[in-house]
Amino acid sequence: MEQFWENLQELLSVNDELGLEDNLSKILSIGKELSGAEIVAIYLANDQDPGFQCYGSIDPQKLLPATLPAQDIIHLRKSQEWTPGKRYKTKLHDTARNKNLVYFTSAPIGQLNAIIGLVIIADTKNQATDYTLQITKLLAITMTTIIQDHLQRLQIKEELNVSDYRRRSSLIIEEQVHEGIIFTNPDLRIIKINISAEMMLGYKNEEVVGHQIDDILITTEPVLPSLKDAQRGNSNFNLGELRAFRRNGDTFSAHIRTIPVKNGNGIDGIIVLIADLSEIEKIQLHAKELEKRSFLGELTSIFAHEARNSINNISTTTQRMAYNLEESDPSRPSLDMIQQECERMEALMKSVLSFSRSSELDMEMVNLPALITHLLQRLRPRITSYNVEDSIKIAPECPNIRGNPRALEQVFTNLVTNALQVMRDTGGKLAIKVQPVRTPENRLVVETSVADTGPGIPPEILAKIFEPYYTTEKSGTGLGLAIASRIIEAHKGTIEVKSFPGGSVFQVRLPGDNYLN
Repeated sequence: MEQFWENLQELLSVNDELGLEDNLSKILSIGKELSGAEIVAIYLANDQDPGFQCYGSIDPQKLLPATLPAQDIIHLRKSQEWTPGKRYKTKLHDTARNKNLVYFTSAPIGQLNAIIGLVIIADTKNQATDYTLQITKLLAITMTTIIQDHLQRLQIKEELNVSDYRRRSSLIIEEQVHEGIIFTNPDLRIIKINISAEMMLGYKNEEVVGHQIDDILITTEPVLPSLKDAQRGNSNFNLGELRAFRRNGDTFSAHIRTIPVKNGNGIDGIIVLIADLSEIEKIQLHAKELEKRSFLGELTSIFAHEARNSINNISTTTQRMAYNLEESDPSRPSLDMIQQECERMEALMKSVLSFSRSSELDMEMVNLPALITHLLQRLRPRITSYNVEDSIKIAPECPNIRGNPRALEQVFTNLVTNALQVMRDTGGKLAIKVQPVRTPENRLVVETSVADTGPGIPPEILAKIFEPYYTTEKSGTGLGLAIASRIIEAHKGTIEVKSFPGGSVFQVRLPGDNYLN
């Protein structure tokens, strides 16, 4: 009897901390000890089948069926005891009769209108005791509690997972979205701002927490009326495009929306979304500039063609006139001057046409180090005559680029010639370096630096150096660097210049033929 009470106490102490499988095995063992029966089994509902499946059992001879049909549950929804001679209504009764069971007791797991399983105790030799049915009921009640606790734990775990997912998703959205987000309480005091809002407004999150939003979000048109409207629960109030102020006083074009976070009849707070439109404005301005350049390029090309025809006519006429004059004729110097001006205008028109066509290039694979090395060899006589010491450094495994060889040769000829020109009176050093570099986007580019030891470029000239027709040379057209810039732009590259007293460095970056691994 003492063992019986110990087993009963052990049964009552079972909980879901061990897990459903371990608890099932434990309950089966305790049930066998309490009842002294040969067979103890637990059937549970199966998601894949409307009937009940044997979830675990102590059944040495495997007498009980593996499954019970759904229609049998109607007759087994109440606790009962069967012995031979009684009517049999289910597959379980039929099995008990055919397998010569002395008895079986069954008790439903779950609630009366929501049965999720059965506990069965049976024997082939010994009769049931006065407590066998009660023990069966007790096992069923214990299993019901265990399963309910298990399902509740699963639900809580799922809710925690969903809550954690929402929290992490919210953090990712706050950190990754380009829109600035300001969270306020119902009184319009700031709870938090995301990284984008920090960058837009110029404040750190910890600096603005607790402040009224209209003290931080300052615009050319007041936002307070719309915020008050959001306090009343009006959703997605769109303020449209406004000019907003950064902390340093600068303004930027912004699109602002207010969204109340509703809670029943009230609100928990307000979310303010700010889209910085300044980048879009820059893109639009750039697009207009490209459109303007395209139009001017077409107009310039037409003008240059027509002008060249006139220049050729004038040049041909002056040559014919000069041919018929004596060397001592007083008109000859004037004709020579006209011819020189025609030649100068012809060179200018060529530059103009080159500038207008610099974006229309046929591309092929180009070995840039070989191109620049060949260029230096061709310019060697001029380099020597200017008393300039040159050097070229090429990094190993420098990749090819896609480009137009003639256009690129024009670019680097211009850069080297300009470098030599500023050192023509004093001599100096010309240093060229070609190397592959990795951009922040992991793109492979070939970087070529052309450095000289000339006097440097004054800041006021440096800002305009790539503008068309800007030149400090009397005989210059002001198109050399402008054409170089257009050619590099057509190659999807960049050209920059850095200057200081005692030298200048032009840096050209052109995309390689692949990405770095």
